[in-house]
Amino acid sequence: MRDEFDEESELETVDGEWEVNTYPNPFSNQITISLSGSAICGSRICPSSFGGGWEEAGIRVMDMLGKVVVETTTTASEITLGNGLARGMYNIMITSGDNRKMIKVIKE
Repeated sequence: MRDEFDEESELETVDGEWEVNTYPNPFSNQITISLSGSAICGSRICPSSFGGGWEEAGIRVMDMLGKVVVETTTTASEITLGNGLARGMYNIMITSGDNRKMIKVIKE
């Protein structure tokens, strides 16, 4: 199973506006999700053009059966998760506006 995952980070471009970087993967305690790109303003997600205020990113961690085990929102460009998760494989869904990205991770 481990051969399917890069020992380093996974970097993905989402609709040309932001990139998602997760590291380390696999992880033993915590995993960091970092957003970067043109939709990032310093340490935050840029304000939406419609209503002012900082744009939020939704983060959902799901087990392999699709059960949501962690759900949170953030305006920060970097967040750390993973405490309390059991060993296993998870899908992390990151959404912001029309952007959406799912990344598979392993907790050892």
